[in-house]
Formats: sequence, C-alpha cells, structure tokens
Amino acid sequence: MVCKCQIHVNSYTRYLNFHLDNPSNSEARTFLETLIEHELVQHVRCATHICGHILDVVITREDSPILLETPLVQNPNLCDNKGNPSGDHFALLTKLNVTKPPKQRKTITYRKYRDIDMSDLKDDLRNISNPETNQESAEKLSKATILKLSQ
Repeated sequence: MVCKCQIHVNSYTRYLNFHLDNPSNSEARTFLETLIEHELVQHVRCATHICGHILDVVITREDSPILLETPLVQNPNLCDNKGNPSGDHFALLTKLNVTKPPKQRKTITYRKYRDIDMSDLKDDLRNISNPETNQESAEKLSKATILKLSQ
C-alpha cells in the first residue's frame, strides 16, 4: 500500500477493510507506519466490528488539540424488525474541540421591480436596438443608457 497524500485537516475518520490490531497484517503495518511518518495518530484502541478487530479509525495530527477524549466504542443496538443486528460495526463516540464558525452577514442590494418605469425602459431598449450608424456614437448611447438604468 502506497500513500501519496498531504493531509491538511485536524481529524479524519474512516472505515478500513483490514485489521489494524493484527500485527501480522502487512496492509495494517504499512498503514500504521505511514501514519507515524506523517506525524499522525490513530486513536481507536478496541474492536469496532462485531467479529472483533479494529476496522474504523479516528486519526489526528500528533499535536492536534481537536480530540478531547479517547473515542468510545459502543454497540448502537440497532436491529431490524426480526431482532437481527442491522449493522456489523459499532459506533465510535468522542468529543471534539470545535466551535461553530461565526455567522457571516452579507448585504444584498436590489431594485424593486415595481419601481421600474416600464415605458422608459421600453424607450431605452428601442434606442439600444436602433443605434446610430457611427460605432462610437452607439457605444456612447449604450453607456449612457446603462448609466441611466442603474440610477
């Protein structure tokens, strides 16, 4: 397994299809070595699958303050209408050090449609449709009309 990526986020969660808790698993070993090379830490320490093994991860940078507690692995007790488990993974629960971004205010200006004098608009459009033959005069007329309409 080769990992050629740059990680610019503080945390990452993912389901993996190999057993991280199995030291003889070459994919798991390579994955964990790659984490160390990139100064990342995998925080899940117990089985996340009903048959055992760590398949789900929570990864942060070594120096990241985003994770406030070690992830807790918990059976969500989800069953179908016959009582059979509906999932084969446990839930990962943790607390993160994040804040809601401040609300951004945006000012929007617009013209009320009712305030447009339709007869003036029609006259202006007619004048644009039939510009004088001189190109320079047509450009001046267009600019003047646009300026008049934007007031």
